[in-house]
Amino acid sequence: MLNTMDTRAECYLLHREPMLLVDNVITCSASQITVSVVIGEKHRLFIQPNQCVAAWISIELMAQAVGVWAGVQGKQQGEAAPKIGFLLGGRQCKHFVDGYNVGDQLLIEADMLMQDQLMASFDARILDLDGKCLASARLTTYQPSETELAALLDQQ
Repeated sequence: MLNTMDTRAECYLLHREPMLLVDNVITCSASQITVSVVIGEKHRLFIQPNQCVAAWISIELMAQAVGVWAGVQGKQQGEAAPKIGFLLGGRQCKHFVDGYNVGDQLLIEADMLMQDQLMASFDARILDLDGKCLASARLTTYQPSETELAALLDQQ
């Protein structure tokens, strides 16, 4: 799937700096994605004085990987732009490190477990380049239809 697509994650997410936290698509299929990230300046909102990003950012990194997956799927179905999606929850969230250091190179993988129209569940994990699992979670996501999104925005 990657030979004809742009591998920059920003092409498949609505996020922009400083909230765009992932870098590139490594692999993507109908049910799996791997993205990469190098911890650095783009994470400036989250870098602590010790030059570390706390492990709690893991949930957002994994959620953005799922968002990139949804964006790639949409692009393949002819959608012109990424759509908004929501992280409804994370279960079994585990962190095996206290944080990530500036310069750390990470891989974020997500495998779709099930998809029921607009809702989906993913097993996600963050790995170092040696394949060691640094964090994992089961994410539940929701991508509203255009009609639902318009109704949600009108209620404000």
